[in-house]
Formats: sequence, structure tokens, C-alpha cells
Amino acid sequence: MPENLTTDEIFVNGDRQILARYPNFDPTAQYFDGFATDAISPEQAARWADPTGGYFHAMHPSLWGDFTWRITGKDPQGAVTKEGGWQNNRGGAMHRTIRFVENIFEELDAPGEWFLNAKTHTLYFYPRAGLDLSKATVEATRLRSLVEYRGSEDKPVRFVTLRGLTFRHAARTVMDTKEPLMRSDWAIYRGGAIFFDGAEDCAVEDSLLDQVGGNAIFVNNYRRRLLVLPHYQQSMPAGRHKEPRGLRTCRREQHHGRLGPQPSRLARRERPQYRRSGRDVRLRPTRRHGRARIGSPKQLGPGKSRAEKERSGLRRRHRPVDGAQWRGHSRTTST
Repeated sequence: MPENLTTDEIFVNGDRQILARYPNFDPTAQYFDGFATDAISPEQAARWADPTGGYFHAMHPSLWGDFTWRITGKDPQGAVTKEGGWQNNRGGAMHRTIRFVENIFEELDAPGEWFLNAKTHTLYFYPRAGLDLSKATVEATRLRSLVEYRGSEDKPVRFVTLRGLTFRHAARTVMDTKEPLMRSDWAIYRGGAIFFDGAEDCAVEDSLLDQVGGNAIFVNNYRRRLLVLPHYQQSMPAGRHKEPRGLRTCRREQHHGRLGPQPSRLARRERPQYRRSGRDVRLRPTRRHGRARIGSPKQLGPGKSRAEKERSGLRRRHRPVDGAQWRGHSRTTST
């Protein structure tokens, strides 16, 4: 493989393949397509010569969502060392049983699994029965964003409509989901397969977002009169996000070693920006196929009006509306 190729996703004939994992992929499992209590137990870790670069995933104890860590190696006692878990804005323990690991060479033991050795630049793949690799199309993701429109309040992007298009195979961003939102349960990554920053009179209509590795549509900072009409999402770890400029965590509890600023100071300093940030952004329910494997719950950030959030038609537990920045939790509309 090319020396500069680094990827977390491989597609064969358009289908995402399984990053070598333990336990093996089980589409009937309730969580993670398979989970095991002993995912990073000493006995399991003893089988791995060098797990550096692997990923460890665990659900929140209350099943709010999940955390992801990157494995950095093993300590002298053989225990797994790791960094991450910052996808939750409040911190918290990991679930004791709902866990799994991936991207570890020794777990390459089932059809459809693959592993890329970053040191030798060798791609290992366990093909499914009947697959002819000599005729197959093999693709690796590299781009986090497929389309970006960047403007500002003074010079916004204007009159862009994306209609009847397919956006496919963006790179995973779960380890970049670390920016805390003010009074949100979850952190965000400011990017997406489709990204608008400083936009007016733009729309995404009747389009397919297929197996993108992070946020589907992210609308950032200043925006006016944006429209997202029904579109299809196919098996992605995160969904639509929208969050204006100037808002950061104001929680005083510790966030992975960091403390937010005093809430009163932040509110006085940032509320004028909040008032200018978003107005008349309409989100309609999305037609979704498949399910998310990993990633924080979907979020809608603070907007100019509550109606902006209610139009989304998304359930709060799985698609939280972060409307608590100024007046406490805002009402949501169930579907």
C-alpha cells in the first residue's frame, strides 16, 4: 500500500468492510454489532503483540451513548493503555459489559475483516466466500469532508442548493469528537460530509448520504434561511449537527482535565454572538436506513428559535436538542 495511506475504512464494491475486531461482527447483537465484557481484559491483551493504534469502545453506564479510546500500547504489567473517551461532555465511567475493540491484527479471523499495518504498509483482508478480488473495486476513505462552503457574516456563501446528489464514504471522525458544547451531554466535531460555515439561502434536498464516517451535515457559525429537506442516510455513526459560533462549555465540573469558564462570564460575553448566529434554519425528518455502530448521539445546537429545533422531529434521547444554554432544557417533539 502507499506509504502515505492511513484509513479506518475500506469499502469493497461499495460495502464497508469490518475492521478486525473482538468480538466478531454479529448483526443480531443489540449493541455495537457484538460486545464482550473481556474486550480489554489482561487475558485478551496477552494475545496481542502490539495493539497500538487499536480502538476500544464502551457504552455509557446509563446507555446514553458510547465512548471511544485509541489504544496506545501496553504497560509493563501487560494492561492496555489508551487515550480518549472525550466524546462525553460530562465524563463518566464506561459500561462494565458492553464493550468491543477493533483495528487489532490478532483479531483478523472472520470473513469481511481487514487490517492495515501502518509500519509495513501492508493491507490484510479476509474475503467473504464468492468474492473475486481480481474484479472487485476496493476503496479507502481519506477525506473527512466531501463538500465545504465557507463564508462569514460579512461575506456569506449564498444561493447554493444541493439536490438529488449522492455523498458517499467520508472518513471516520470519532476521535476528533472532543469539543465540549455548553451544557450539552456530548462533545462535537466541527465538520461533516457536507459543511456550511457562514451561509445564507442554501439548501440540501432529496440527496443520499451513504456510509459517511461522521457527521452527515454540519451547519456552523452564522447562517440564515437554510433548508434541509428529507434525505436518506445510510449507516453512519453520527447525523445532522448544527451549532453556532462562540458557545463552549460553561459547566464547572471537570471535563477530561479541563474546567469550563464561569457560566455568568460566558453568558455575558457570548450571548450577543448567539443572537446573531442563526435564524430561519429548517430541518425536516430524515429517512434513515441501517443503524449507527459507534459515535455520540446526534445533536442540534442552540439556534435562534425553538421552532428551529422542533421542526427536526427528532427524539431527544438519541438526537438531543441542546437548548439549555440560557433557559434550561428546551422542549422537543417526539416522532
